[in-house]
Amino acid sequence: MITKSLFGKTKDDQDVHAYELKNENGTSITILTLGGIIQSIKVPDKNGKFDDVTTGFDNVADYEVNPAYFGAIIGRVANRIFRGEFDIDGVTYRASLNQEQACLHGGL
Repeated sequence: MITKSLFGKTKDDQDVHAYELKNENGTSITILTLGGIIQSIKVPDKNGKFDDVTTGFDNVADYEVNPAYFGAIIGRVANRIFRGEFDIDGVTYRASLNQEQACLHGGL
């Protein structure tokens, strides 16, 4: 089952929705429309009690100043590409810059 709810608003007044995907056993994942952030994963322990196993926030404001990128979906790299450029077989590829002069964790 998939449910959609309003999670909050960004500082620019944009709606952020949460999509919860839940299976017949009750295991669920919640994904935000704020960059595809994984906000929650709930699974049962050995006694059947469900608990969230992710480190995340309960509001949009905390994600907007999230220095650890909790829940972030990492792009094609999990590090920095200086100047956002790299070569493969003689072809130069350019990635978006999202941190000063670098592409960090896949860029935008």
